[in-house]
Amino acid sequence: MNGKLFATIRRTAGLTQKQMGDRLRVSRQLIQKIEAEERSIQPYIITRLYIEFGAEFIEEVRGISVKYLAAAE
Repeated sequence: MNGKLFATIRRTAGLTQKQMGDRLRVSRQLIQKIEAEERSIQPYIITRLYIEFGAEFIEEVRGISVKYLAAAE
């Protein structure tokens, strides 16, 4: 998972960076750095992401993102 997909998941869920940080129990600044790809996404954050949002939601967003990017090429 990269920062762009992470940001897409957050936006699709309708959350601000602060709200996402609160749900994942990390700072808004870390969310910002992950989305800007200045920091890698640690496994514990991915685990929390799947617990908070569910695999089905994340995989649906991922599938939409892949289709969108393929159509843009």
